[in-house]
Amino acid sequence: MQQETSPVWKHGLTAWLVFVGLTIFSVYLPALALVGLLLSVIPIAWFRAKHSRNSTFLLVVFSLIAAVLLGSYPGLFVAMVTVPIGFIIGDGLARRQSKVYLFISTAIVLMLTSVMQLALTQFLFSINLIEEGIDQLRASYIQVGEMMESVGQLPNDFDEIVRTSLQTFSLVLPGYFIAMMFVAALVYISVALPILRKLKVPVPRFAAFRHFQLPRAVIWYYLIVSLLSLFAVFEAGSFGEMILVNAVFIFRALLFLQGISLVHFYFHHQSWPKWGAIATTIVLIPFYSIVVIIGVIDLGFRLRAYIAASPKK
Repeated sequence: MQQETSPVWKHGLTAWLVFVGLTIFSVYLPALALVGLLLSVIPIAWFRAKHSRNSTFLLVVFSLIAAVLLGSYPGLFVAMVTVPIGFIIGDGLARRQSKVYLFISTAIVLMLTSVMQLALTQFLFSINLIEEGIDQLRASYIQVGEMMESVGQLPNDFDEIVRTSLQTFSLVLPGYFIAMMFVAALVYISVALPILRKLKVPVPRFAAFRHFQLPRAVIWYYLIVSLLSLFAVFEAGSFGEMILVNAVFIFRALLFLQGISLVHFYFHHQSWPKWGAIATTIVLIPFYSIVVIIGVIDLGFRLRAYIAASPKK
């Protein structure tokens, strides 16, 4: 029995020491903070991918305790993100889940832990980070207004412009928050999975981006929220308006990805170089609305089927 459990303790101690070292980097070495944040999920994920949940729970508890003892509040805030992400990635790998599952579950964990961090900051330090951010944005507008006034270029309705801009920012903040969490999740798994693969952990792969395809029902959802945004009347700054604005934002972002994936599909069909598709993607970013329309057409009329059936040029 001792021979069976000994490797678990050795692996656990190794993972714990690596996690502690990376957490210390994140807290006390600002230049390495981002590196520490990205890499500190790996020892937790590696251990969970190889051992049971019960053993990993012990590692999680000891890791959280060490983070608090060695890093105080900053250590706690770091561990609140990295430990759950490491666990969810390792748990998905242990259960042979797809890479899409790992991506979505990591994004959800990031959302939950980020909200917990905001709540804990409010509770411990009486600081509302969202209000602080809006106040800083307001201060920036005031500075811009003072500069414009000094050169005689201040618009008469500048105060109204500032008020509307801040109100719009407050409305779309949840949508941007969700988008940022998905981007962060993509970064985390893009860094963690190749390293875990080198550590002999079986790792799934994403299908090529050119195969990205939304369900066709998304068109109807997008049509509904678009019509509501045109004809529905909500009180300014209300919860209903916030939901509608963010729903439009999220659906347009998804359809933008649909349009970009069509570009990559076409480049691959023509056997054109991959760097050309990447460069075209960058060029198309300013034409966001046009790409959204292309995504809608692709989803509604199955343009890929026509492209696949057409001869190469």
